[in-house]
Amino acid sequence: MLAVCLAMLEDADDREALTEIYYNYRNLMFYSAICVLKNQHDAEDCLSEAFIRISKNLDEILQLPIEKRE
Repeated sequence: MLAVCLAMLEDADDREALTEIYYNYRNLMFYSAICVLKNQHDAEDCLSEAFIRISKNLDEILQLPIEKRE
């Protein structure tokens, strides 16, 4: 999943930022999705879609103040 999202980005700094976001939040996001959806496959799909959307909107996300990103 991460490889697909990274392939969408051209800038090395953006790829590094997305990698950091992925490793910092993937477990929490997956746990939250499991709690809501009650299905591992649906949670994985949800997580994939979330990271695709994050990669598409990374410029806007990185412009947020750090305390709003957490």
